[in-house]
This record gives sequence, C-alpha cells and structure tokens, in this order.
Amino acid sequence: MKTFVNTVITKEELLKELKWHQEQDNFVKGTYFKQGKGCAVGCSIESINRTKGLSYKTDDHSKYPEIMGVPEWLARVEDAIFEGLSIKRSKVWPLEFTQAINVGVELDKIKPAFLIFVLESNLERLQDDKLKEQRKVVEDVIKLWKREDLCFRDWVSAAESAAWSAAWSAESAARSAEFAARSAAWSAEFAAWSAARSAAFAAWSAAWSVEFASRSAEFAARSAEYEKFADKLLELMRGCK
Repeated sequence: MKTFVNTVITKEELLKELKWHQEQDNFVKGTYFKQGKGCAVGCSIESINRTKGLSYKTDDHSKYPEIMGVPEWLARVEDAIFEGLSIKRSKVWPLEFTQAINVGVELDKIKPAFLIFVLESNLERLQDDKLKEQRKVVEDVIKLWKREDLCFRDWVSAAESAAWSAAWSAESAARSAEFAARSAAWSAEFAAWSAARSAAFAAWSAAWSVEFASRSAEFAARSAEYEKFADKLLELMRGCK
C-alpha cells in the first residue's frame, strides 16, 4: 500500500479541501462531522464524500487505505492526537499531517519507531516500585518492537502478560498512566488502536491506553505530551521514503 497511488483522492486535492475547512474554522473536537464541522478524520472523509460523490461514514478509519493509501492505525493516531492537542494546534494539525505524507511511500514502515517512542515516553510514568510489574511489561513490548524477527507467538505471550497486569490500573495509577488491556486489541497486529473518542489517549501498542491529564488540572501537561507525539510523528512521516 503506497500513499496517494491509485487512491480516491490526490494529496493536492485533499490539501486544498483541508485548507478550505481551516479557513472556515471547521476543525472542532468531540465529533467526527456534524453541522458542517468535525475532527481531522471527519473533515477529511467529508471532503472526499462531497468532492467525489461518495458516502463513506465520517468515523470510518478503515477507509484511509482506500482513500489515500494511509494505514488504518495511522488514521487512528491522527484522530487521537487531534483530540489531545491544544485548541490552537488542533486547528492546523490536519494540514500538518497530510503535508507530511510523501507520495508513493509505505507508511507502515514508521510504525515500530513511533510505537517505541511512545512506549519509552510512558516508562516515565511507571517509576513507582508498586508499578514495577507494569514497567516490565512495557519494557518487554519495547524489546519486541525493536526486533526484526517478530512472530505471532511473541505477541500473544506479551499480550497475556499485559492482561495479567491490567488489574493495577483501577487501584494504583489514579489515571496518571492508565493501562487498559482491551481484548479486541490483542491480535496478530498487536497495535489495533483503540478509538480514544474522549479525553483518554489510545496509546499505540498492545492496547496501551494512556491518560495524560486528570481532565482539567493537568490539561496543559497533557497537551504538551500530545505536542511531543505529534512532532515525532511528523518527523517520521517526512523522513519516510
């Protein structure tokens, strides 16, 4: 699968549409597309529907490969980052994301580097001795992503360990580093990206779901964390050849 090669829309066409949405101040959080406004994914799909006479659901991340040659997991990352960024940065994020895509590349190649970056960042939240088991699970997953000979058995083993450790989140983490072992995410892909439709950030591997804010008091720190992930993702996308 290569970006913008035999896809529904070209990069230039999509950028033009997203620029129009930006000028109309149509980028808003909390909805895919409603009453003329929506999120990064929602506005992108709505533009394609409107200009190409199609009827994709504006919340259907699985259409990104067909629409623009972008993997579904990356569509979910674009969505999650949009919801977590500051209002100001979210207004430019959809354009930044699309501009960073080089035509004719396979963006799956950047997945390991990005997941490792995110997981290593999460280790900072697991310094407490009470969380040493959870830290060990994260470290093991990082090691797996750094390997070049991964197999399904490795992922299943890591998934079982993570599921065993899941009970800690409700009692000890107080939502500062929430670990959610969601059964649907444990698959051969092992990064089946949870939807992150609210304040929770679906962290990207083995159902790692990380909440960087206690809703309001830590909003600034949470936005800064998303900024870091956004910048790293753009760097990897621009460098993908």
